[in-house]
Amino acid sequence: MKTLVLDKSAAEAATGDGLAVLRKRFIFLLTDILLHESYTENINDWEELDESKRVAQFNKIDKNLLKIISEAGDEWLIYGKALSWEINNGCSAKLMPKITLDKIPSVSGIPGQVVKACLDFDRKMGDFLQSKRTQDNNEPYSSLRKLSKAQFFQGMEHDCSTDREINEAVHEAIEYCHRIAKRYDLKIASPLKPARDWLAFGITISSRSYRTLKFYKYGDLGLENKKPENLSYDAFCVGFMALADGILTCDEESMNMAWALWPEKRESIYRYVQTTHEVEVFEP
Repeated sequence: MKTLVLDKSAAEAATGDGLAVLRKRFIFLLTDILLHESYTENINDWEELDESKRVAQFNKIDKNLLKIISEAGDEWLIYGKALSWEINNGCSAKLMPKITLDKIPSVSGIPGQVVKACLDFDRKMGDFLQSKRTQDNNEPYSSLRKLSKAQFFQGMEHDCSTDREINEAVHEAIEYCHRIAKRYDLKIASPLKPARDWLAFGITISSRSYRTLKFYKYGDLGLENKKPENLSYDAFCVGFMALADGILTCDEESMNMAWALWPEKRESIYRYVQTTHEVEVFEP
């Protein structure tokens, strides 16, 4: 069976026993990004809700998380641990053991300091959305903003397929691994050569594409200092495809990005159709 990264949009759209049915056809790669996104849904509004609405919001989150764990599987991949595995062992995190998660604490029991930490993490995840273009890239920036959506993703597909882009992504992934190893005093495998099936490579190339997508979609505008739009998490999900055969999502930009970054996996980029509750292979 194919292994698919499960995106939050598809996990929530699969009502009833939808995920359980799909699990007969696919193995889901469950990540801590999915867990974090689910736990922090509408987190900025929690303090502003009255008691009854807050309870309803928490119950909704708990229900969604329980559905994911009970129907999609109980084996999860944690980003930091997967990256450390690749640094230590010099091979893809596909081979590392997963973490079993068969129960979760209720969101209502999350301490206030943890909520604050979640918000801080989200803001860091959205840092690229606050970035500005430099004076020397005004011309390519202006050209980028004039493209249609189809033209933009066609350009991304072309750029990501060049030897130069791939080599730069590998180099950036190696540098990132060394920074992480230094920060956490990790032993570095030698030689360290991230390939396309490494999470380090997947996250790097998706992050590079995400930066361009940020400028195309938002220009120089930053977002409010709140939990950012899930654009950064979508990029992470696409990056996790390095460890899977494909992805299951409802998000159009995620599918377009996946199509551009992983041409060898196009037959496994699946759209969850909310109206029919069926899955179909994505075609741009």
